[in-house]
Amino acid sequence: MQLFAALAANLALYYALVKGLSFSEFKMETATAHLSALLPGGLAVALCGILNSQLTYLQKARIVFLRWRDPLPGCRAFSHYVAKDPRIDMKAVRAKWSPLPKGAQQQNALWYRIYQQEQGTEAVNHLNRHWLFARDYASICVLLLIALGALGIYQMPSALSWFVFVGIVLTQFFFARRSAVNHAERFILTVIAQAAAKPN
Repeated sequence: MQLFAALAANLALYYALVKGLSFSEFKMETATAHLSALLPGGLAVALCGILNSQLTYLQKARIVFLRWRDPLPGCRAFSHYVAKDPRIDMKAVRAKWSPLPKGAQQQNALWYRIYQQEQGTEAVNHLNRHWLFARDYASICVLLLIALGALGIYQMPSALSWFVFVGIVLTQFFFARRSAVNHAERFILTVIAQAAAKPN
């Protein structure tokens, strides 16, 4: 539902810029009166929603972390993230899972095994939902830039309108990506912190 609202808001923004409307002038009655302008953008937005569901978790992680190889956050769970969290007792971590893996795939495999034990907790589920939403939002922004950015070259009344639209979508991508990175880090660390705190 949140992603649908984001897509609808970007379609409204696109339409307003195509028609040269101010936000105070934009009303649903106005939109329905200009379906010929709204329809291409609406189809492009719908396509973005469909394409987002076709992207794999690896492809979405590559978009968020800007890494081609081993983009999943679990791939750096023990080599990068774990030492950053004061909640985590490294002695307890080593006692439970020593020797800690160094390879990216091995780190992700261990982290995922720990996650399977902790996924029923409220804190972990909460962070997982936020990570997945921010990740998908960032991916959709990239698709919107491609689809509506290309369509806008032909439909926007001026270069300024096109740059305004692209700038707003890029800003959304920047904040969605940062949010996804932050939520992923908290998600990874909360799983390890909860598991490490449990007695053997």
